[in-house]
Amino acid sequence: MKWIYGRQDWKTLERGLENCYLLTNGLGGFSSLTMIGAVARNDHSVFMACTKAPNHRVNVIHRIKEELDIGETKYVLSTQEFADGTKEEGYRYLTEFSFEILPSWRYLTSGVEIEKEIVMAQGSNQIAVNYHLKNRGQKEAALCVTPFFQFEPKGEDLKEDKIFSRQDQKITDGKYALFFETNGEVEGFTEKKETYFYSYDECDGRRENGTAGAVYQIKKAVTLFLRYCHYNKFIRKWIVFLFYYFPATLSNTSVISLDGAFVARLKIIIIARLTAKPTARE
Repeated sequence: MKWIYGRQDWKTLERGLENCYLLTNGLGGFSSLTMIGAVARNDHSVFMACTKAPNHRVNVIHRIKEELDIGETKYVLSTQEFADGTKEEGYRYLTEFSFEILPSWRYLTSGVEIEKEIVMAQGSNQIAVNYHLKNRGQKEAALCVTPFFQFEPKGEDLKEDKIFSRQDQKITDGKYALFFETNGEVEGFTEKKETYFYSYDECDGRRENGTAGAVYQIKKAVTLFLRYCHYNKFIRKWIVFLFYYFPATLSNTSVISLDGAFVARLKIIIIARLTAKPTARE
């Protein structure tokens, strides 16, 4: 059965937090967020890995911040409540959430459409997040995603003295290691942290705040060259020809679809190598 939700299901942020999805990997690991992509409980997670089946779980990627730059304007697509009372309200740009085999989101703003899906490998601690961008506007668009990590046993908060380090495409806290692949541009930065408000944990009398940290972001943009191609019919026809008959030549760049929209795909593949021995609390 396919479940489809629309804007009538998240007229307010509170309504959008009512329903969640659950995607599992057969080991005890899972991905679970609200349908608008927020963490409303401390055990919500984009990627909850499992060191030992069925319940030795580690909250690896707590959430992903998503931002869309169109020209000089920035739109925050992610949704989240924070401990200081501030909120991200990207649900305002969310037009559809559906779940059949996989969770899928569709966003639309200023002529740019983004489709996102999350996939988990069965029998393995691996997850993939795919974004499909379509730009029918007249300005360059760039998507920026920032994963926030915990690397803590399920239900526990980020330790104050925990330090994340990145070496190329490896993230580690000294105990666990996470490897990622992407066709986007990776930009590292000094570790920054966020503290969240878990509204549904507060209702249940559980810990209402939690923290996660980030050390890099991934970007994908439509190039100015392809914007020029949009107005040059001769070049556009050759781009479409190459994409149709030789897709490998354009697999890591933006292309022009047959309806004239700029199209780009951002792929993020996450592999968690959890070699550390689980503690009693895990």
